[in-house]
Amino acid sequence: MHDCDRRVAERQPGAGAQKLLGSVSAHGQQSELQHPWTFGPGYLGKSQMSETLKILVVDDEPDVIKLIKMELEREQEFEVLFTCDGQAALEQARSEQPHLILLDVMMPGLSGFETCKALKQDDSTASIPVVMLTVRNDAAAIAQAFDVGAVNYIMKPIRFPTLAAQLKTTIEKTLEAS
Repeated sequence: MHDCDRRVAERQPGAGAQKLLGSVSAHGQQSELQHPWTFGPGYLGKSQMSETLKILVVDDEPDVIKLIKMELEREQEFEVLFTCDGQAALEQARSEQPHLILLDVMMPGLSGFETCKALKQDDSTASIPVVMLTVRNDAAAIAQAFDVGAVNYIMKPIRFPTLAAQLKTTIEKTLEAS
């Protein structure tokens, strides 16, 4: 078992992960949650796509991976693959050919920016849409994400009620454009 797989399997989302979760109140105010929002299967409606959507989540924080995997797999339309570092993400993207890569910006070793750039320079992975995931909200970081080939930029704390919809829309738009 790969070290990343072991760390994700062993971890239960803890107090540190709760800071990564966010919600929006009816008045548009962001607030912290004590637990993630959850919805039953199919809350976004039936997708026009008939196959399961394969998402590769790349983050060095096992709690983040576990929460994203748990939330996305509630939707029966998603299969979530994961890894904890950029180099492994490059290898897994080549072998698995996911529909989308959700990539953390700040990781040890290859950063998310470096990983995205390498994905876009490789013919076998260049067409896979990359969505950056980060706590960084400065204009320079956002511009850099798009400069290296990302198609979207999602801020932490993650708003789980909209995450699945954002990823599905990104995949659909990518398929339409190709």
